[in-house]
Amino acid sequence: GVLHAAGPLAPLAFIGLKASTYVIAPLSGTPLKLAAGALFGFWDGFLYIIIGDLLGASLNFWIARIFRDKAITKLAGKKALKRLDEITQHVGGWRALLVARLFLSSLYDFISYAAGLSSLPFRQFFLVTLLAGIPSTLVSAFVGDSLVTNQPLFFAMIGLSAISLLLLLATNKWFGSDRK
Repeated sequence: GVLHAAGPLAPLAFIGLKASTYVIAPLSGTPLKLAAGALFGFWDGFLYIIIGDLLGASLNFWIARIFRDKAITKLAGKKALKRLDEITQHVGGWRALLVARLFLSSLYDFISYAAGLSSLPFRQFFLVTLLAGIPSTLVSAFVGDSLVTNQPLFFAMIGLSAISLLLLLATNKWFGSDRK
């Protein structure tokens, strides 16, 4: 496929493909998350997923911030714009974004648009998107990698739990003074 034909540029091709799943509404990035671990190994797959997710989410944020309703309707459709308006009502500060990123992973693309339409500063959006994406990305890269290496899933669950707790504690410390 595309990644095989890309040769040494396969990581860049993967990152571009992963980022496009945010911007082009019908594409789903979940299968790519699993594929990254299988194709590139755990740590490289993890890194490429994070970069692709951050790039795609940032693109959506800035599309919404700069072009607003017209571009979103064109890229995602009128139903998506209505759904986006509903989400925007709830994405006011970094804490709401954190909860959305942790528990509404199937709506990442819409959440990124909604954050761009909100008053949330890009720096906070980027940091929350990065930190909240780590737990699910670790699991996805691990599961993908374990499909080809047969590593036990038990250790990944323990590590994910510890990392999630640390991220929540660190996020509260970093943004503790922001009471939006």
